[in-house]
This record gives sequence, structure tokens and C-alpha cells, in this order.
Amino acid sequence: MPEDPVQNVSRSTIRPEEVVRDELLGRGSFGEVWKGRCRGQTVAIKILNNQNIDAKTMEEFKREVSIVSIIGHSNVIQYMGACFTPGNLMIVTDYLAKGDLEDMLLNKNISLSMVTRMRMALDVAHGMNWLHCSNPPIIHRDLKTKNLLVGEDNQIKICDFGLSQLKQAEFERDPTNGAKGTPIWMAPEVLSNYPFDEKCDVYSYGLILWCLVTRQEPYSEFEDFAIFRNAIVTKGHRPTIPADCLPRLRNLITRCWAGAPNTRPTFLQIIGELETIVIEYAIDDPYGRDFWARSFKEKDHVPWDEFNDKFQTYYESIDKSTTNLPDNITMGQLKAATDGQLLEFSTRSLRNAQVVKEELERRHGVGYVPPQQEDAGIKGLRALLAVKVATDGVELGANEFVSMEKFGELIKWFGPLFIGTQFVFLTRIAEITGYDWFHGDISQPQAEALIRAANFSGTFLVRFSSQPGCFSVSQSTAQGTIEHRRIARDANGAFVFGQESARTLEELIIKLAPRLSLLKSCSGSRFKSPNPGGYMLTFAK
Repeated sequence: MPEDPVQNVSRSTIRPEEVVRDELLGRGSFGEVWKGRCRGQTVAIKILNNQNIDAKTMEEFKREVSIVSIIGHSNVIQYMGACFTPGNLMIVTDYLAKGDLEDMLLNKNISLSMVTRMRMALDVAHGMNWLHCSNPPIIHRDLKTKNLLVGEDNQIKICDFGLSQLKQAEFERDPTNGAKGTPIWMAPEVLSNYPFDEKCDVYSYGLILWCLVTRQEPYSEFEDFAIFRNAIVTKGHRPTIPADCLPRLRNLITRCWAGAPNTRPTFLQIIGELETIVIEYAIDDPYGRDFWARSFKEKDHVPWDEFNDKFQTYYESIDKSTTNLPDNITMGQLKAATDGQLLEFSTRSLRNAQVVKEELERRHGVGYVPPQQEDAGIKGLRALLAVKVATDGVELGANEFVSMEKFGELIKWFGPLFIGTQFVFLTRIAEITGYDWFHGDISQPQAEALIRAANFSGTFLVRFSSQPGCFSVSQSTAQGTIEHRRIARDANGAFVFGQESARTLEELIIKLAPRLSLLKSCSGSRFKSPNPGGYMLTFAK
């Protein structure tokens, strides 16, 4: 039997006078939690409700202290010390300003993408895997959203080890006192007071996953404990998983809360599956998912240079566009071809070069000189994708980084990566960022400031909409106002405004120009260097 470290707590003892309480954060059956200060640092203070405790309760208190004090993991609350003075029994840990996950999920004013929520799930899985892989394993026994604290960067830390215990044998149970914990989060074997092991935490984790998907409380339909217990243990009742839940995630949730403990996955297995689920939520495009999973499965951010090298290697291994256009090309094939395909086709003969020149001028205007598509595409990709500060405000370092989530969003705007076996992603980026009127990722106030500075009725620009995949046309009107209209993308990747649709964004703008009075492109785009100052849009091509 492993040694119980309950007695080894004196080295982190805190004196009562070192602790100052500032704000009550919450109450539980075991005690109160306060925000306060200790030794000049902001901390969380857990104070026992009953300070006149007997020897058994003191041992339970020391057990919690001993367990939390031996855990060192970024996803487990950091233990700072404890006070064992009668009348001042307390545990001091680090303080997380955003509170607990339960309150955050129920607050619908807080925006949390599915990618963010699945990253939170990964944090919990990493922390629990550390506990379960300890020697001996540590079983939490009260895993729930209320016991998951949220840091400034939405990192999750597991807390409240009051019911935790070191695994002493293959199975544990407490026949004297019955099941302990919060009933709605208890595994069926715990509710039945049968032997249990660390898989009881996996059951609770399945409910946490459900809460992360739905942002609701589990089992809110039950008011009577006996009815609830019978439904869970005997009838196998579980919360309803939403129909739009990813199949892989649905399967994981179902396996986590399975009635038979030995069929539930380990947290190490859960981590592997969640890494794929995060990618699936972040990136819609199947090729984009495949690329990120092959290259950076366990990473959220990667250096631009590393991303660029692997990205070019990936698409070169699949792209077959250079062999796609036959020499006896038809007019339909000519108009359906990408600019990149046309440029390759033009190099085969002088006749082809003339045909391609005419087609490109039809698309882009008389005198159009095509850029080097791949170079222009990579330049545009870097301008839109590489950052030094993440979307959550975290500084990534001196070098430029690419985030998985931003990459997924960019594919929604310019994707898919491939049409058949033709790599069209960089060509689209080169085309769209090459237009004078395209301003990319600027905000609505920035767009309005640029248009007002132009001081010309009919000045317009196109920018990313707040909804990834959609664009916004911002323009000045004859009445002196500025209007914003959304351009959507359909299932085939076409650009759509009302009843109008087009294969390319430029074709749609040309269609809309007479109706919307889009007369002059707005200067100031960061994609034009040096900036040409805008051009007058002609309607007939």
C-alpha cells in the first residue's frame, strides 16, 4: 500500500496573520472561497465552514492539502499553502479572475467559439490525465464545471480536491458514508455505492463535454433524487446530444458516460481524439484539416516559416493543375480555368498567350498584367495570416506565427484549398488581394474613415465581414452616408449578393456596380504598395 502523505504538510504552513480576505467568491458544503492577499500576492482562500472540527475532519482537511500539494501541472490549481490553526483552517491557492467554467458557460453574454470550448476540454483532459497517471493515481471524485477555474487566457485549471483520494487498491468504495460528491455528476457505480476506480472521473468528464457543447446544465429536468438515480443507473438515461454535434465528438461523449466503466476511454485516449476534434471545428475544408493534422496536430500556433515550408510541400504533392488544360481547349474550359492554369497554358505557344491575354483582360480589365500567382498568393497569405499577437491578446514572440483558427477562417474566405486536384487557394488570394478595392481585415470604423477621407460619392471598398467566409461592401452614397452590405458564399464557393451570384468576387462587384453605384475604389489598402490611389470602375467588359 502506498504511503499516505497526509502528515507531510508542515513545510507549506501559512500563519493566519499573513492572509487578508477581500471579496467572497462563493460558498460550498465544505467552506467559503475568498479572493484575498497573502505575502503580497493575490490569492484564492478556501476557509472551512466548521472551524471546530474533530480529529476525523482534520484528517480529511489535511488529506485535501496533501493531495493538492503534490500536484504540479499547468491545468491543476497551484497550491500555495495552508493554515492549520484552530479557528483559521484554510487552503491558499492561486487566484483565477474569470471564475469557474459553470458560470462562464451559462453567461450567454460571453462569446465562446467551439474551438475555444474544445481547447478548454483539452485542458481538463490534460490535467486529469496527469492525476490519473500519478503514482498512485489520484481520483478526483467531484469533477464538474464548478470545479474548473478559468484563467485570463481561458486556460482551465482543476480545483477543489476535498473529496479526492489516492487510489489504494484496484477499486474503491465507501460503504460507511455512502456516495460522496455532487449527485448529478456521479457515475452510476458511485451512485449505486459499488466499487469504483478512476473511470468515475471519465463519466463526469463526459457530462462536462456535453456542457461545453450545449452551454446548459445537465439533468435540469430532474427534481427528485430517487427518480434521477433510477433513470441514470437502471434506465441508462443521459442528456440529449445536439444534432449538429460533430460525429467524432458525439461518439466520444457517449463513450465517456457509458454505463460500464471498463468501456470508457482513458484520458490519454481522450486527448488524442480531442486534438482531432479541435482541428475539425477550426477548419471546415477537408484538405485544410488534413494538412494541419499531418503537420501540426498538437499545436495551435506555429512559426510562419515552418508553416510556409510545410504548406508549399503539401499542396505541391497534390496539385495537378498544370496538366489540366488540354491544347485543344474549348471556350467553356477557358472561362472555367483559374488564372494560374491560364498562365501555365499561355507558356505553350504564342497563340495560347494571346488567347490567355484576352481572357485575363476580360476578367480584370484592359491592360491587366498578371502577377506571379504563387509569389503574390504567398505574399497575401502572409499578410493576412502571420501575426505576432494571438486573437486572445497573448504575445507570441518576436517572430510571426500562424494560428490554426485563423488559417481555418482564411480558408472560408478564399477556399477551398483544392477544386478536384487543382490547387486554387493561392490563386484566389493573389487575385482578390490584387484589386485596388480590397482592404481585407479592417474594421467597419476603419473602412468608414478611409471612405470619408476619399470625399467622393460612390467610393467603395470590400473587406472581410465579421462572419468568416463572407465579405462586406462599404460605400459612400450621394446623401453623404456610408452603407455596408454583405456578400455571402454558397456551398459551391460562388459569391452571392441577393439574387446575384458569380464565380469570382470581381465578377460580382462588376455586376453590382451599376445598381449600387460603386464608382471608384477606395485608396489606402495595405495590400497595394505603392498605393495607386484607386481607379474608376468600368461596367462593361
